[in-house]
Amino acid sequence: MREIYAKLERVDLIIFGTPIYWYGPTAKMKLFIDRLRPYIASRKLSGKKGMVATPSEEGPGCCGPLLQMLATSFDYLGMEHAGSLLA
Repeated sequence: MREIYAKLERVDLIIFGTPIYWYGPTAKMKLFIDRLRPYIASRKLSGKKGMVATPSEEGPGCCGPLLQMLATSFDYLGMEHAGSLLA
């Protein structure tokens, strides 16, 4: 994760890409989000943009819970929600 942390701190936009599993992110994406916890206190992601890209067999209508979870996470981290690509 240290390599990823360094890269996250250098970029302006972070794209969170995950397929929908049970109306939420995959376990790997959830683990990644959980590991962003140090940024709550450090605020090093504050001001960065976050985008969501997700495919779903059921279509965009089932993406609401995932989008809400990530929007709340972006707010918590001080990030700006820059949009979504739903396929």
